[in-house]
Amino acid sequence: MDRSAPVAVCDDQLNVSLSGTAIDGSTRIYAEDIDEGSYDDCGPIALKTRRTFADTLCADAYVALVTEGSHDELSDLTFFTAFELETFYFNYPWEAYNQYYHEFVDGWFTVNSDGDPVRAIFTSEKKAGNSAGGYHLFSILGDYVDILCCDVQDKVVLELWVFDDANMNGVPGDFDYVWGRGDLDNWLWDYYGCYNEEVKSDYFYPCLPECGKMWDNHNICWLEVLVEDKVPPVCKLPQPEEIYCNDPRIQYLNNLNDVEDPCVEYADLLDELFGGSAEDLIEGGYVLDNCVVTGECVSVDDDRDECGVGYITRCLEFTDGQFTIECCQTLWVTEHHEYIIGFPADKEGECRDNILDTCIYINEIGCDLLAIKVKDEKFTATGDECYKIFRTFEVLNWCEYDGQSAPVVIGRDVDGDGVPGDEDVWLIRRPGNTYIDRAGTSSKNWTQDLCGNPTLPSETDGIPSTSRRFWDDKVRSGNALDINTNPIIDVTENNNWGRGYWQYTQLLKVYDDTAPIITVEDIDTCSYSSDIAKNCPVTIDIPFTVVDDCTPNDVFVKVFVDGVERTSKVTGTAPNFVIEDQVLGLGVHLIGSTCQGWLCQWRHQDLQSYCT
Repeated sequence: MDRSAPVAVCDDQLNVSLSGTAIDGSTRIYAEDIDEGSYDDCGPIALKTRRTFADTLCADAYVALVTEGSHDELSDLTFFTAFELETFYFNYPWEAYNQYYHEFVDGWFTVNSDGDPVRAIFTSEKKAGNSAGGYHLFSILGDYVDILCCDVQDKVVLELWVFDDANMNGVPGDFDYVWGRGDLDNWLWDYYGCYNEEVKSDYFYPCLPECGKMWDNHNICWLEVLVEDKVPPVCKLPQPEEIYCNDPRIQYLNNLNDVEDPCVEYADLLDELFGGSAEDLIEGGYVLDNCVVTGECVSVDDDRDECGVGYITRCLEFTDGQFTIECCQTLWVTEHHEYIIGFPADKEGECRDNILDTCIYINEIGCDLLAIKVKDEKFTATGDECYKIFRTFEVLNWCEYDGQSAPVVIGRDVDGDGVPGDEDVWLIRRPGNTYIDRAGTSSKNWTQDLCGNPTLPSETDGIPSTSRRFWDDKVRSGNALDINTNPIIDVTENNNWGRGYWQYTQLLKVYDDTAPIITVEDIDTCSYSSDIAKNCPVTIDIPFTVVDDCTPNDVFVKVFVDGVERTSKVTGTAPNFVIEDQVLGLGVHLIGSTCQGWLCQWRHQDLQSYCT
């Protein structure tokens, strides 16, 4: 009979680092890993191990692990006391039987549909050899224990149980019945007595439910290990595709650098643009770690320019509780030029009919900033008009212009009919091309009112067989219609969409059939001169006004006194003038003023002056 317990020796230098070798990033430690030379004098030994749990957090994680998610936490289990197990459940699971004390112990179980214990998950016991200590939550004794991510930076108590083969049945670490073993059977029965419930032995338990069982000897050693995690998370986030600056999600989006916390205020938009939230990316497998990882958006950098072109960077921070890493994604926002410009046709008419007021039509569809410059050059008449104005429009797209090239000059006869300037000229910029043509009448129903809201063509309309119009991309060659392979003519550098800088000239013929209007009030003044020989002369100033509908600032004035032109000094600016320092004697005088409006019409007005 073997009454000597084996010797249990634990590795007190054991360090535990999570490696992710087991389920959900846990590390599995086998009893052999803890052993450092345990032995028995008589024969083979068997090794078992278990661990303690310091808090409910890790206990819950352990429940989910060992039950494969069928139970998520400790509260899903049913607690049975040792008394309940001994009294009501004789066929209870043996995992909750303490072989050290040879008695029932409290435990947490999975149960069947009747509420009976099925599988022990935890026991509540004192540490071996510490009968005065408090109770601890133990895993069930087995070949290995699992160390979890929630154990990081905590100390976990590991127990190593070493069993011999005292009952000599060839299996270390179990019990065997002694009935029928001859003298040994009788000796044990006589010595202990089956009905003495107070009698217990490390070798033999003669009372119910242990009658006739002989246990193998065992010994226990334990150690505390500090759990470390030396594996940081790894992320490889998806890179978002490039988008155009006129994408409706961002076209009118203010610069995110001006927002106090874009991660919060624009969370949904950022998640959409970058492929998901931090949690979505973790679930999608873009962030890997041996433990549970959490993440959040920590910064956004918006580097788009005033045209909306550039990039937006979002940085996410991921942590496994031990390590924290930052991963960033960049969304590139590319240019997209699309706009319409309507240049006005030539115009002629009376200046008083607003002939000088012409309009240019601008419609920004893409990411463009169009600036307009208008310059008038006045020329004398070559026909019956009063004068001519060449009005040059320059339209510059700051989001497209290279800053140095000359403008693309758009011809005044883009439709090739030999009559320049007879119709509005339309320029339509699309991302892949630029089209320029007249806005003639067709089934597209273009309107000619650039000052209003023109009707624009539909790009999907079919091309008629007989009509020259904008989108048919054709120009006239004689009386025929030829395909125009390059819709914008004479663009340098083999570029068929231009450079964002356009120039067109409109001709205005101005007629002026209305004479300027001169207005003066009669002047009454007195002379106090005693020079009767010279008819008592007096020096006076004569004010008058000139109003002209056509050229109010370009009038010329001549002065006549009593029918004789004088080189009198005329001062002032339109519309107010003054004939200065006129010396007149007593009597009534006729003062005449003739004005000329840009060499067009003359007007004569008599001014009276008299003295009493």
